[in-house]
Amino acid sequence: MSLPSSNHIDLNALAWLEDYLQTWLGTLLVVSHDRAFLDAVATDIVHQHSARLDYYKGNFSQFYSTKSERDRNMRKEYETQMDYCKHLQAFIDKWRYNANRGEFLSTLLEYF
Repeated sequence: MSLPSSNHIDLNALAWLEDYLQTWLGTLLVVSHDRAFLDAVATDIVHQHSARLDYYKGNFSQFYSTKSERDRNMRKEYETQMDYCKHLQAFIDKWRYNANRGEFLSTLLEYF
């Protein structure tokens, strides 16, 4: 269901629609930018981004909170991985031309 902007629906009609959709027993796809409306009627959120779909249980506020937490965790994980890569590159650069460690580093470089 795609609704016109809630600016074009009077409050009585919007309240009726929210009540009606809250009692709807079937599955319904709602596309809206009205966060309050989505909080009132959504029970599940499917977020489309980067050519993929992510599923979230709950209303829009729960989705936003969960997605923000997931994004923070992914960013932290990425930064940790980049720190490790920098550390590993510094190690490789330090020992690259050491004759005693050459074979070990060539094996290590093939792995990464």
